[in-house]
Amino acid sequence: MRPTWPWSQDQTELGTADFRSIKFNVYEAALLAENGAGLRLHAAGDLHVRPGLAEDEVLFHVLSRCPLGQVVLKPGDELTGQCIVELVRP
Repeated sequence: MRPTWPWSQDQTELGTADFRSIKFNVYEAALLAENGAGLRLHAAGDLHVRPGLAEDEVLFHVLSRCPLGQVVLKPGDELTGQCIVELVRP
């Protein structure tokens, strides 16, 4: 059954759909607390970000590609890419 509320307000224990969704091809993305502390990512439009909630923490996934399933890394696999992750203080 289709909800009667906007998609962005689809609330679960992991946050709203708007919060949980992947943001594609970002140049800048930030995950900040109410006091302004958090993380800010600067990229060249070639990365994607996805926030999430865990038991006692907030996650900020930076993705270089976004397949539908998990990508399993094997011993010896190397990841490359460039971005700037800034720690933001209140």
